[in-house]
Amino acid sequence: MIGIVLFIVAGAAAVLLICGTWAAAALWRAEPDQPPAAWSPDPTTKSALLRFWDGQAWTSAVAPAGAPTGRGRLFWGRFWGWWALVYGGGVAVTLAGSVLYLNGGSVPVFALTSAVAMSVLFAAFGWFVARQLNLAEVVTVWQVVAAVIAGAGASILIAGNINDLISHLFGVKTALATVGIVEESTKLLVPLVLYALVRYRNPRAGIAVGLASAAGFGIAEATSYAIVMPHGTAVNPCSPAMVSTTSPDVTVGSEFFRLLTVEPLHLFWTGIAVAVVWRLWRHYGRARVTPAVVGAVLLPMALHSSFDSTSDFACGNNPGLDALLGLLKVLLFIASYLLFKFFVSQSTPPDIVASVSSGWHPSHLKSASPGVRDPAGNSGTEPAAKATPDSDSGNHTSATP
Repeated sequence: MIGIVLFIVAGAAAVLLICGTWAAAALWRAEPDQPPAAWSPDPTTKSALLRFWDGQAWTSAVAPAGAPTGRGRLFWGRFWGWWALVYGGGVAVTLAGSVLYLNGGSVPVFALTSAVAMSVLFAAFGWFVARQLNLAEVVTVWQVVAAVIAGAGASILIAGNINDLISHLFGVKTALATVGIVEESTKLLVPLVLYALVRYRNPRAGIAVGLASAAGFGIAEATSYAIVMPHGTAVNPCSPAMVSTTSPDVTVGSEFFRLLTVEPLHLFWTGIAVAVVWRLWRHYGRARVTPAVVGAVLLPMALHSSFDSTSDFACGNNPGLDALLGLLKVLLFIASYLLFKFFVSQSTPPDIVASVSSGWHPSHLKSASPGVRDPAGNSGTEPAAKATPDSDSGNHTSATP
């Protein structure tokens, strides 16, 4: 009976992955670059400089300007919005569902609560990021929904089964050490397939589908934990049986911890990878495996495995060590968000630099005079000066001030 259920679940996950990816690819349409290629005040400095925006990304080409760019202020402008109320709604859903579960003990209600709450929380965070990058210029809501569905299917079909296989063959501790490789690779599968299909190659579009894939992954993972934890079948390296037997109170507390800290990390880590890789590939004009690209993929994997591997260090035998590990996890959460913000903000378009908070300004971009080759081997006019057949649009303008 269990085998039949697992087969049905795997089949449903495969349908989600295939149909979601197909829908995201089918819904994609080549659109003119927004904002169009042009020289704009350099967002990386307060000096009077211009930097060339090639229609999809900032280039290294800079030139003198008459006046410095207008710059936003900390926590000002587009930082606040309705997304904050939506996020609060997700927390409220979690509270309400937890109360129902504690009073009635219904696992389906608890699982549904987890799925809805996580969907709402991720939608709020996606809305927040979309405001900072004007993602509505490069993707539609339905494209994002399709990528979310595909990411959920990948989570169940690929990551879940590989993690279980590693756990059974090599033990739980090995599975925790390799979880970053397995899960971060799985979350990148959907955006990479779409890139290979010549879709969503605009760096901002890549960020959107990457976050959507990670959101689907997180929703599926949180829901699965809400199902298995009440039944005492969640993996627990501190238990002799390697599974957890938890009371309803502990189950609810663990679910809150996952919803508000663990699951959002999926967005941060995948966001780091796609933000760096898609912008570099735009800069190179094609997909290339370079040390920077490899580093952008390995960093989230290392952070993820480090986060999960600490779960068996103390196992409640040392309260002081448990507290220290808890603090380190909080610090890792903060550091992951700051890294996410730094790399994603490199794609903030020129028309909203003055209206976003200063923390979302691009920074530390390479600079070179127009036409002068930068350390990466590309001229300051590339890739804007040449139209490539695999770009998201054909709207290109030469970087000549």
